[in-house]
Amino acid sequence: MADKKRVIALGFFDGVHLAHGALLNMAKNRAAELGAEPAVLTFDAHPDKLVKKEKIELINSADGRAEIISRYYGIDDVIFVHFDDNTMRTPWIDFIDSVVSELGGVHFVAGHDFRFGYKGEGTSERLGEYCREKGLGFDVISEMTKSGVRISSTHIRQLIAKGDMETAMEFLGHPHSLVDTVRYGYKLGRTIGTPTINMYFPEGLLFHPMGYTPPRCILTIVNISR
Repeated sequence: MADKKRVIALGFFDGVHLAHGALLNMAKNRAAELGAEPAVLTFDAHPDKLVKKEKIELINSADGRAEIISRYYGIDDVIFVHFDDNTMRTPWIDFIDSVVSELGGVHFVAGHDFRFGYKGEGTSERLGEYCREKGLGFDVISEMTKSGVRISSTHIRQLIAKGDMETAMEFLGHPHSLVDTVRYGYKLGRTIGTPTINMYFPEGLLFHPMGYTPPRCILTIVNISR
């Protein structure tokens, strides 16, 4: 049994871009109206890596997504589901049933192209029908564009890959952010007048092609490890 009522934003949220922001703000507004807590339900790894066997370089790590959601949208309740073979094979209705019962979902917010459950059979349309039948609330966020271009994580990845951080930031709505623990190294940089920090990011994270932190990019230190 859930310990609280939640309005849950559903999605992967890589980059936490402007369209994601509309979804997150909607969840916050609905939560305020219903006297519930706003929350985000997402996966620790991109489903397409397992489902489609695709190599996907992500804009942010899981910790990075949670940090951006908290910093810019004020939602601290970010719940990660481990995406594995069992998760992939879970029928969509079983998945959403468990979210309602275990997390206290009373209202859901999703993007128009949201898909979940085995073979992606769960869609925003089916989720809407489910919510109407169960007496739950549901909002769907329509496609959003900027300068005639669809706002998507895929497009932003392409911008970052070619080093166009200024345009990437316009689509993100905030500086590109990387989150990790700073680790102590050999302290050689300070001996040549160029102090550095050592941060080791998870495999599969997308980096600026020049190999350094460009303007419009924030490095967030989680903690310091010796």
